[in-house]
Amino acid sequence: MAVESHTMAGELWTLMEDATAEWEGQAAESYRMLHTAYINAIDSTGFMFDAMAAATNGAATIVQLAYELVRDLIAELLTWIFFKTPIWLAIIAASAGIGIPICAAEAGGRIFAITSLAFNVGSALVASFTSLQALLAE
Repeated sequence: MAVESHTMAGELWTLMEDATAEWEGQAAESYRMLHTAYINAIDSTGFMFDAMAAATNGAATIVQLAYELVRDLIAELLTWIFFKTPIWLAIIAASAGIGIPICAAEAGGRIFAITSLAFNVGSALVASFTSLQALLAE
């Protein structure tokens, strides 16, 4: 829509110039001023459409990142709870407590992975939100 609005404004400008090329006097200037205002208004809607498209893309990015964060964190936590926890408990029980350091190290790695994932996606969300705020402030 933005491209169409800009194109329409350009076409109207050309038509106005062609139609008034031979006109002179106060009436010609008034006609040109009136149509210049109309053409500027049409061109301005194109800029408004550009801004709306950018804002929509920014909002979509925020929604997508939030979705990915929640999906990945839930998948990671469920894997941890339903898959790794029983294995760790079995290792600890079978080794009479000797396997605790191994399980603790692996759990620490999992906690680091989840924290890293949350931080990366959170940083992307903040950057995207900041960009969207700057766009909407214009």
